[in-house]
Amino acid sequence: QIAGEKILVNFHDDQEGIKRIIAPVFHGKPGNLAGTIGISFFRQCDDLETRDRLVSAVSQAAEQATEKLAN
Repeated sequence: QIAGEKILVNFHDDQEGIKRIIAPVFHGKPGNLAGTIGISFFRQCDDLETRDRLVSAVSQAAEQATEKLAN
C-alpha cells in the first residue's frame, strides 16, 4: 500500500495517541520498493505548520534515500 502512495500520514492509529508519517524508499532503475522511512510519535500534532514541516522532512529523507539507492 505504501509503495503506491507518495506519503502516508496516519494520525488515527489503532494505538491511542500514536501518530505516523511514512514515505516509501525505492531502489534500482525500475523503482522497486526497498522499504520505508518515517517517524512515529506520541505527541499531539494539531498545529498544521508543524505537521507540514514533519511531512516535508520525511518526504525529503525518502527522496534522498531513493537517490542513493538508484544505482
